[in-house]
Amino acid sequence: MHIRSSVFQNIVRFTVIFITMGGIFLLAAQARPPFLILSFLTLLVIQIYSLMRYNDKTNRDLARLFAAVHHHDFSESFSDGFRGGTYRLLSEELNRVITTIREIRSRSEAQSQYLNTIIQQAGTGLLSVREDGTIDLINTAAKKMLGAGDIHTVRHLAGKGCALEALLTSDGPERTMIIRGPDSRQLAASSVKFRKEARLFTLISLHDISNELEHERLSKELDIARQVQLNLSPRTTPRFPGLQVEGYCSPAEEVGGDYYDFISRDRDRLGIVIGDVSGKGVPAAFYTTLAKGMIQSLARGRTDGRSLLVTLNQLLYEYMEPHIFLTLFFLDYTSETREIRAFSAGHNPAVYYCARHNSLSFVNPPGIALGLHGNSLFASSIRMHRMTLEPGDLFILYTDGFTEAMNSFQEPFGEERLLASIRARTDCPLPDLIERVHHDVIQYTAGQPQSDDMTMVALKAV
Repeated sequence: MHIRSSVFQNIVRFTVIFITMGGIFLLAAQARPPFLILSFLTLLVIQIYSLMRYNDKTNRDLARLFAAVHHHDFSESFSDGFRGGTYRLLSEELNRVITTIREIRSRSEAQSQYLNTIIQQAGTGLLSVREDGTIDLINTAAKKMLGAGDIHTVRHLAGKGCALEALLTSDGPERTMIIRGPDSRQLAASSVKFRKEARLFTLISLHDISNELEHERLSKELDIARQVQLNLSPRTTPRFPGLQVEGYCSPAEEVGGDYYDFISRDRDRLGIVIGDVSGKGVPAAFYTTLAKGMIQSLARGRTDGRSLLVTLNQLLYEYMEPHIFLTLFFLDYTSETREIRAFSAGHNPAVYYCARHNSLSFVNPPGIALGLHGNSLFASSIRMHRMTLEPGDLFILYTDGFTEAMNSFQEPFGEERLLASIRARTDCPLPDLIERVHHDVIQYTAGQPQSDDMTMVALKAV
């Protein structure tokens, strides 16, 4: 449309000029021939000069645009730079791209700052070391344990009597050993090797086992992990046409990696996710935070659920430690059609209650856990389950903290008891339903310590 407008403007411009030239030509025809020729040449020079200026301005505008893209300089707006209709649409599209990139950068920087705060405040000493011994990252706790401020290489520590180099040269992916710190403190050092951008790194964690306040330090570490988990939970419950939603998480004494989230994908689409990272404590909280940030960035676009999980798996497979994985259930709900598109990555099956038939069943789309295998195997395992909710229907997601809760005889609560507990509360408001199911599990375990997080998300069509 803009190109046609520009062509039309040029046609009008040339028409006016030629009409003017024709008029001057007729006036000059009544004068002497030299005056006629001189007038014609003058107008021709003026027109050529005008065309050269227009062409030069167009080239300069395009040069600015391509230079900005080439140098990744998105600090300038191009809306005012293109006054011609030909390039106005290109300018508008570029500004949309620039705005999106700025938003993604802002979210990424905030997430990185949040993760860095967690690492620096953790009570465990953490170092990330490259193959050549260069220290890529070191937190405050590690600096205190090693008795050094500015540390750049592990060889620098070796000169102070701290032998960390043995952890770098070990053949296995994991190793734990007792080392002596610079001030003769006994340190338990554990190492895990991982790859990032085709480079081999070693993540070293340090524990001061000679410190009488070790128990207090571990307690603070768990407090940090609990705080991280609380921050991961949504602060508000979304209001969505035709749908009631409620979420709940009960952290265990030794914090795990459970989390849930609600993501507004569009005006009439809501993304609902529940996940469980393997492991406990700060490492689990760290990877849960990482996964949540990735999912939020991916889910806010128009990516379908399967593509979202495939991309997420590739990222986690590259950055997570080999023995860490994430199970996840992802729902994409559309309010206009009441349609649910469900995807599972090795997570517990969802529970579906059909109000019309007063029946309960499990919904278990195929898929393997995230971060265990590359995308060729993972992508082939993921399948979508599609269904439509009718008024009164329930769709409930949960983590294995509910079904694997043990009583004093080491017998799990199990899926059948979970179904029975839900069936007895299908008419309850969602907060009451979740609370009473959780109470049934606590009553079943009869005072046994909670060994894993218990997280549940319930949906009800209205």
